[in-house]
Amino acid sequence: MRRRPGGRRVLATVLFTDIVGSTELAARLEDRRWHRVLAQHHSLVRRELKRFSGREVDTAGDGFFAVFDQPAQAVRCAAAISNAVRTLGIDVRAGLHMGECELMGRKVGGIAVHIGARILGQARPGEVLVSSTVKDLIAGSGLSFQDRGTHDLKGVPGDWRLFALEQEALPPREEAVLEEAPSEEEARPRRRRIVAVATGATLIAAGVATFLFSRGGESFPTGPDSVARIDPRTNQIVGGVRVGAGPAAITVGRGAIWVANFDDKTLSRIDPSSGTEVARPGGVGIPVGIAEGEGRVWIVDGFADTLSILDPQTNQVVKVLRDTGGTAIAVGFGSVWIADSTNDAVIRIDPSTFDSERIPLPAGSSPAGIATGAGGVWVANSLGESVTRIDPTTHVPVARIALCCQPSAVAVGGGAVWVTSSGADTVSKIDPAANSAVLSRPVGDSPAGIAAGPGGIWVANSQDGSVWRLDASTGEVVARIDVGGSPRGIVILGDGSIWFTVGGAG
Repeated sequence: MRRRPGGRRVLATVLFTDIVGSTELAARLEDRRWHRVLAQHHSLVRRELKRFSGREVDTAGDGFFAVFDQPAQAVRCAAAISNAVRTLGIDVRAGLHMGECELMGRKVGGIAVHIGARILGQARPGEVLVSSTVKDLIAGSGLSFQDRGTHDLKGVPGDWRLFALEQEALPPREEAVLEEAPSEEEARPRRRRIVAVATGATLIAAGVATFLFSRGGESFPTGPDSVARIDPRTNQIVGGVRVGAGPAAITVGRGAIWVANFDDKTLSRIDPSSGTEVARPGGVGIPVGIAEGEGRVWIVDGFADTLSILDPQTNQVVKVLRDTGGTAIAVGFGSVWIADSTNDAVIRIDPSTFDSERIPLPAGSSPAGIATGAGGVWVANSLGESVTRIDPTTHVPVARIALCCQPSAVAVGGGAVWVTSSGADTVSKIDPAANSAVLSRPVGDSPAGIAAGPGGIWVANSQDGSVWRLDASTGEVVARIDVGGSPRGIVILGDGSIWFTVGGAG
């Protein structure tokens, strides 16, 4: 948005969207299916907002409010959203206006915002409806409109002439997507937000040609559905192994690498010494987060709201805890810690008794990532643009560190706390002694995973197929490694080697 003198007023294009007939759909589908569709809708909308350089301002229920610098980009984004969500069997409508808005921190207000919201109310199913202001400003853009006549917008003086975007023929809605009943294994997805992570893992697993790297005549895969290894001495990929479908989260412990395969609902156990998959246990629901510690492997399923506990001696699930799902999980300070995005909380599990404690966070935090170390439990608040520090002894939040943008993942190492933002394509460094962010650096497109250690900070950029190595002191880029497919989760082993999961195209 372009600032005008004074700094509080901006000229911007506002976009409002919502799902057509959401109340009826929710009643017909019931909670299980509806929340899953809603979460997929949110993920698709956010993908298009990023692609067209829009900024999400607010989300309420099934609606989005975003702002753009360029009106043509806003209109194209609205059309892309309309097309994308039809694969879910739903229609959206969109309303756009351009005018002066008032900045109030991260909030955006003013009469232009009210006008945009009122225009949304006039839109038909699948329609992108704009004010005459937007239409006139994008003349020559190649976009065409149909005149929808003048309208009285409630609470806004005067008559308003509105225009509907002429879109190319849209694909038919896939009603089967809505009617298909979920299996017991895909039980109730109570989370509206966490599935942005899980749905992303599904999307990136789409077909990509297999990439083969060679080492001394030996070939190994680093394309979709694989885990690859980097030698930190050379910053080169030196190994790879096939795993289950849709690998995303990854952890290390008990002499093994553990990978959560989102699409086929399994874990892959990899022997790092031989670089082979030695077991692929199932029965873990839809794994969106994984951690090892306290003699167990812990797997969260945010869809079914469960925590599965696997015995690494037998590679079998020995216990499932209900009402303990989340977006991410970490083990440390003698406890298991789960980021609960729906309830704006962190769940602490006692690994001996399995008793749980819910630690509340400020409303609107939506924790997406969690890590332990450096004297605290660190929680990345994806909507709160902050990291919360929890005292591991008292279990009380003791600090809230403001960031430049919405965080997505967090790691501790190299004497600091490191936080990615997949929306802003940045990595921020937090000084745990001062509880403040001390630097922010741009990285690749959509950093999805981060691992930190004395030898460097490693970032998996899911959308541009790269892994970056940053200097642990300065945050400067040391190396960029191109990867076949879409890197997601990443870990550092005790020998310093780097292992990362690879999905499909970004």
